Parts: sequence; C-alpha cells; structure tokens
Amino acid sequence: MKNGSLTQQTYIAPEVLGAYAALKRSAEISRQMAFLTGTDVIVVKDGRILRESGAESYDLRAERPTSNVHPLPRPVR
Repeated sequence: MKNGSLTQQTYIAPEVLGAYAALKRSAEISRQMAFLTGTDVIVVKDGRILRESGAESYDLRAERPTSNVHPLPRPVR
C-alpha cells in the first residue's frame, strides 16, 4: 500500500470481451438493415427504451467509428 490506497485490478474474462464485441457488431448490422428496409430500431439510452427510425439510427454518410462491419448492399426492387 502506498499512501493508504489500494491498487485494484479488474479481470474481465476473454469470453465476456468477445461477447461484447459480437453484440456491437450485431447492433451495427441491425442498424444497417433498418436503414435499408425503412424500419424502426428499438434501443435503450440512459435506461429508457426508445424507438428510432432506421434513417435516424444509421446513416451511410455519417461518421462512424472504425469497425470490421462493412455496409450492406442496398436491395434492388
């Protein structure tokens, strides 16, 4: 102990980190699908359940964090 404080190290299992990354990829793909199909996305922000339009939730022109999820092709009708 130094100056009466403890250094606390937290351990996060690799499986949990992998699951979190998979959930983020899945959310990104869901937003893309909602954008392409014009449907709504249900999200939780600050503990509240919100409905966002697909265009509001995901916009191909918006700045997005780098990820390994590539934009889906637009369906041809």
